[in-house]
Amino acid sequence: MAAALRKREGRATLFIGAGCSKTADIPLAAGIVEDFSKKLPADYARALERTRQRRPDATKPDYGDCMVEASPGEIRELFKGYIDKAKINWAHVGIGALTKAKFVDRILTTNFDPLIARGCALFHTFPAVYDLTMSGIRRF
Repeated sequence: MAAALRKREGRATLFIGAGCSKTADIPLAAGIVEDFSKKLPADYARALERTRQRRPDATKPDYGDCMVEASPGEIRELFKGYIDKAKINWAHVGIGALTKAKFVDRILTTNFDPLIARGCALFHTFPAVYDLTMSGIRRF
């Protein structure tokens, strides 16, 4: 597999999920919903009602329903707190090394943080990174 990737020079797409940033102090969806309940209680209550329309027995709202109920400014403020304290981890450094070695030239991620770009910048590489913030999708 590695030999095939070397011959292709950067034609691979890397898919990254939330676990990549977990050790960088970016919470997973459940942690974000928990913070959401404390910082945006009215939006949380509306999100729970939205979730209960699909799942009447739900005790917590779905992450996507929280994102729909909050304004873009509220979401930005909530996420800013995570991003401001986040530090790149070995996964981000490894991704930077993979782009430097031309194994990867684009990255698709469910993450909203800039840590992949920061990890790649350590190696002076700047692959295309497509994340949820670029999609314009608020309900996922």
